[in-house]
Amino acid sequence: MLPGSRLAGARSLAERMRKAVAEIELMSPAGKTASVTMSFGVAEFPTYANANALVAAADAALYQAKRSGKNTVATATVQQAAPESIAAEPKITLPALV
Repeated sequence: MLPGSRLAGARSLAERMRKAVAEIELMSPAGKTASVTMSFGVAEFPTYANANALVAAADAALYQAKRSGKNTVATATVQQAAPESIAAEPKITLPALV
């Protein structure tokens, strides 16, 4: 959660975190190296009008990032005209990943 952040700012932070973690190499006691990657799903309030819809949108974006090969950031967007329908049941489409 990043209170006060817009979608672009949250995506940018998630991307910086993803890159920073990908640069870390872990060394096992046996001397073997391993790396860690992270995927992120990002959604924005008030695009998703309540906590449940916001978390569901971020979760859907996270799964899209994982399906796209992991180690990525995906953002959730809504494509509906009526705000009341967004609050009730969000329709989520995810843009192509960078």
